[in-house]
Amino acid sequence: MVDSEVAYSATGSASVIVGLGSTGLSCAKYLAAQGRAFKVVDSRLNPPSLEELKRLMPDTECELGEFSLQTFLNASELLVSPGVSL
Repeated sequence: MVDSEVAYSATGSASVIVGLGSTGLSCAKYLAAQGRAFKVVDSRLNPPSLEELKRLMPDTECELGEFSLQTFLNASELLVSPGVSL
């Protein structure tokens, strides 16, 4: 059930990368090089590229395990890895 009281922002402040495999890491590198704000989410607690992401970009915000609806509602855009089931 979705909480109907969740605030929605159509002009989110950060991109959200969904999936932290090789594609997600590539997206993170690209956005970082562009100076863009982003957050990474993955349903796995220890996704394959987490260690490398933290080594390259230690301040990157990651949401692992369960997703927060607010994260998606406040995103300026979603970059979804091809291996993620929609």
